[in-house]
Amino acid sequence: MPMDGIQTSSKPSVLHGPTVPFEEDASARFTEEYMSHVYGVSNLALCKLGLSLLEIGYHNPVRKLRSPRDPHEIISGRKLLSGLHTSLGPRYQEVVRMCLQCVFGAGSDLSNETLQNAVYSEEVCPLKDMIERFEKLLIVP
Repeated sequence: MPMDGIQTSSKPSVLHGPTVPFEEDASARFTEEYMSHVYGVSNLALCKLGLSLLEIGYHNPVRKLRSPRDPHEIISGRKLLSGLHTSLGPRYQEVVRMCLQCVFGAGSDLSNETLQNAVYSEEVCPLKDMIERFEKLLIVP
């Protein structure tokens, strides 16, 4: 029987609750809304694309390059981006940065046609151009 004025629930009250979700809400940890509030991710899909491109640039998964002090791979990715110096060049670094930070000047909603066009022109086209240039280098005359 609970005593008056003493909290008997295993969950803390709203005023004194933890800053992270409870275990039963663990699936909420990686929703776009959660990632936006906690890690400043404005578009989770583009951020994940940026992390994948970063892994290509480093030839390693971010989880292998991650500092144990980083709370999430996104934080590690942002730190790694500043040191990304690969044979893929500065344009590749800029493509990765734009994805990680979602800085296309067209909002963050991928259903928005303006953002779709910006991603195509600022991400897809430069990557396609880089691939074509590398393929030309690999062709032996």
